[in-house]
Amino acid sequence: MAASPALQLYLDVGTNGEMALGNSERIVCCATAAGPAFEGAGITLGMPALSGAVSAVALEGDGLAIATVGGAEPVGICGSGLLDAVACLLELGIVDETGRLLEAGEVGPRLAWRLGTEQEQRVCYLDAEKRVYLTQGDVRGVQLAKAAIRAGIDTLMDEMHVSYDDVRRVALAGGFGAHLSAASAARIGLVPAALEHKVDLLGNAAGKGAAAALFPEGRAALESVAASCSHVELSTSAAFAAHYLDAMGFEP
Repeated sequence: MAASPALQLYLDVGTNGEMALGNSERIVCCATAAGPAFEGAGITLGMPALSGAVSAVALEGDGLAIATVGGAEPVGICGSGLLDAVACLLELGIVDETGRLLEAGEVGPRLAWRLGTEQEQRVCYLDAEKRVYLTQGDVRGVQLAKAAIRAGIDTLMDEMHVSYDDVRRVALAGGFGAHLSAASAARIGLVPAALEHKVDLLGNAAGKGAAAALFPEGRAALESVAASCSHVELSTSAAFAAHYLDAMGFEP
């Protein structure tokens, strides 16, 4: 980013959503408190990406197809699967644009069996055996997390006075970010739809940066980049507050 004239957006998606927007002329950065939902915490059946975690969900005909870590029997859901699941439920109409999980009587017979109740909470089952499900609270948790990330992005866009069309690349990092589906991220509004096809998955970029900082030349390069960055404080930003409210829904 610091070496190129092309405008790039950097996102490290996790409990704290660190991000930067800029090029060789200027870089602005911020951090949003997304919460732990994308890492499986605070989600009813949430778990790390370990054996048996639902890591991907896709539409398959009139239903859903799930994939688990290690191909094991599903026992929970990790961040990438959570993102896919919400995107798929939006497409099926089981979750509406406000984030409300519909009841069985509000959907057709082919989908009604997926909706039920667990521990007095309305849920949607992801597999035919009803082993893994999302609750209404889980969907709300995703809403809060994705709204924080999206609001941070839009606040940086305002700060730079640029549009989505001006962005040439979206560098997506983080343990969770390295495995998410760009299409699902765009469907739920985590990233703008206009940027979906510009996403480049980096993997653990923070770890690579930490390793680089162990060497004098790497540390010097990092210090040079840091010196070129300006920080946007979101806690006092009226623009961030407005974008956060706008990003709460699941409108396409």
